[in-house]
Amino acid sequence: MTTKEWLKRAGTINKEIDALLEAQYKAFIRCTSTTSALRDVVVSGGGTDRDSKLAAYAALSKDIDNLVDQLIEIKREILSTIYKISDGTLRTLLISRYINIKEWNDVAKDIGYEVRSTARLRSDALSLLTECCPEMSLNVSE
Repeated sequence: MTTKEWLKRAGTINKEIDALLEAQYKAFIRCTSTTSALRDVVVSGGGTDRDSKLAAYAALSKDIDNLVDQLIEIKREILSTIYKISDGTLRTLLISRYINIKEWNDVAKDIGYEVRSTARLRSDALSLLTECCPEMSLNVSE
């Protein structure tokens, strides 16, 4: 895995977190929704159908929260690695592109450069990141 591919994981993580949170929200809606038909069934003894739905949602929600926490930790690791670069412009470039998933035109505006110059700076930033973090090459090959 190249340095660029290692950084691009942040964008994939954003999408995965969004998908997990959407699934959690939809499960909550299903769990708390009521049906329009009335039932003449009396449940005795155990809990209600609603109780079992709530319990299932609580378990699912906990699992999703744990997965989101793991993904955020990976994203934190990526951000922490970017901050090993001393040049603020290069850090901003990497954060704008790989953490905030901005288009190159927007990245160029963020750092105050033309798009062509931004491409050169990106190459410099990726090289610096690879140089300053040799341990990253060990992590990305796993």
